[in-house]
Formats: sequence, C-alpha cells, structure tokens
Amino acid sequence: MNDKASLSEIRHTIRDDLSRFGVSEQAAFDCVVAVTEACTNALEFGTSNEEGPRPPLIWWEIAPHAAIFQVEDHSARRWAMASHPSKGEDLLRDRGRGFQVMKGLMDAVEVMSLATGTTVRLTKAL
Repeated sequence: MNDKASLSEIRHTIRDDLSRFGVSEQAAFDCVVAVTEACTNALEFGTSNEEGPRPPLIWWEIAPHAAIFQVEDHSARRWAMASHPSKGEDLLRDRGRGFQVMKGLMDAVEVMSLATGTTVRLTKAL
C-alpha cells in the first residue's frame, strides 16, 4: 500500500475475499471501514523512518470463525495514542475518532507500538 489511492483496490479485494467465505454484507462493511481507518492512519502517520519512506504493510486471513487484518507502519510516531480518551476531549473534537470507530466495528483491536513502528490487528468474529 503506497498511498490513499491504493486503498480502493485493497477494499475491493477484502470485500471479494469476505464474500467468497459467505460473510454477511454488514460484517464485510464493518471490516472494510475498520481496515480503511487503520490503513489511513498508517499512511498519514507511519510511512517514514530513519531509513527513508517505507509504505505500510497489510495482510489478512479469513477463517470460518474469524477474519483477522493486520496493518503495520514503519515509524516510531505513535498515531494510535492521539485518540486515547486520557488525552482529553480537545483532541477528539475535529479528528482522532478512528480508533473508536475501529473498536466499535470490530470484535478485537490490538495496537502494538514499537520503536520500529505501529501494528494494528483487527479481528471480526464471523
């Protein structure tokens, strides 16, 4: 994934993969929106490091009982913390609702912040 324009292809591929597994339209919508949010954050906040620009990575696995999506960026900048409720309401006024959107749509959202980047794993029970 190199830019926001490449998200369209990713969304279509995810939707097609979920459809092949017989996933409901609602569950597929939830997954696509949550993954789009994670990818957008990774593109906005995590495409560069000391070695220069590196695009975020995305992979997914769909099994009979769950769909798991993982988005990895390559920056030490901790974008996920910008929406943490402990940071106060002011941060949430105009932006920063993506994490809450992901949590509302998916059954599990894990954010791992490392010195080498941020990894977001999204799980939807099927």
